[in-house]
Amino acid sequence: MLRALPLLVLALPSCACVRDTGSCADLASYEPVRAEREATLAFGAGDKRLLGVRGYTTFAPGLGPGPLDAELSGRPLRIIEGTSDFPLTQGCERLNDRAFRYAVRYNRRIMALVRGRF
Repeated sequence: MLRALPLLVLALPSCACVRDTGSCADLASYEPVRAEREATLAFGAGDKRLLGVRGYTTFAPGLGPGPLDAELSGRPLRIIEGTSDFPLTQGCERLNDRAFRYAVRYNRRIMALVRGRF
């Protein structure tokens, strides 16, 4: 057991250096006030995909419990890249929150359009 301890101690510093290579800078383009309009434009162009954000799992925020409409079931999510459940900086955390709010509004608008509630 004592022989394995130095190997473990040597391995720990190398684990601490792993960084997220992704960038949250792209999240700055997600303005919640534009979400409904952009969802309407996407829907009009035939894109009925919901937006997904990354966290512990990837999910579509803004949807209540229950099954999706048949129209949306099985469609892939359009992932907002750069979202995370563990942002590396406070700036990224703010942008991540903003992208989440955007996705909520966008997804609710898509659902309303699919259900015929214009």
